[in-house]
Amino acid sequence: MKKLFIGLFIVLYQLPAIAENDFPPPFTANYSLSIRGVQIAEGSRTLRQEKGDIWKFSSTSHTIGLMSYVRKTRIDETTTFKLLAGKIQPQAYFYQQMNGSKIKKVEISFDWNKNIIYGSDNNGQWEVPLEVGILDKLLYQLIVMQDLQQGKRNLKYKVVDKGKVKTYIPNFMGKESIKTGQGSLETLKYQKVASDGERSTTLWCAPKLHFLPVQVEHDEKGELITLLLETVTGLN
Repeated sequence: MKKLFIGLFIVLYQLPAIAENDFPPPFTANYSLSIRGVQIAEGSRTLRQEKGDIWKFSSTSHTIGLMSYVRKTRIDETTTFKLLAGKIQPQAYFYQQMNGSKIKKVEISFDWNKNIIYGSDNNGQWEVPLEVGILDKLLYQLIVMQDLQQGKRNLKYKVVDKGKVKTYIPNFMGKESIKTGQGSLETLKYQKVASDGERSTTLWCAPKLHFLPVQVEHDEKGELITLLLETVTGLN
């Protein structure tokens, strides 16, 4: 099962002065995942404050029903960060995909003393210098919620991905009403297209739920995977 969200900071990711409630409060959101209209998996996302300034944002998904017999897959993804007076400081990122006996793993640590990002994956180890604004692939999705809550509409992010720093630019596609497990919700629609044009990720973010993505579509070479919100607590 392909990973759903793409697609979606020097020492701190600098944010403008913001109201305390611009950053999402702790929440848990549960989703269904479908291919060509057939549900094959379910997943959840949880934001919680660990201790003091330390926060953790986690995403999990696993196949269900017949698909779990055909291809049993589980994905766990976590980002740990500090939230200090409106400034985000990434600490660590972890990704693991278990597909039967195959395991894909990514681990990243942010060393703020040496200003280096250390990473490892199935292909080996790598290092990336820290630059202003760098986020990991999961934390950036949380910052999208905060930026939209602040009223920003032109979005742009630096994301460390596969040993490189890439620029993610979700383009605003307009407004749209989406039917979810929480009823019909008005959303802002954003789309990110890969540089090779072969992959795209579209997010529908609901203002009513602190701009939580309530629907996500990932299109890779014509194969469309849809993630749809079923239940949510903490944002209502």
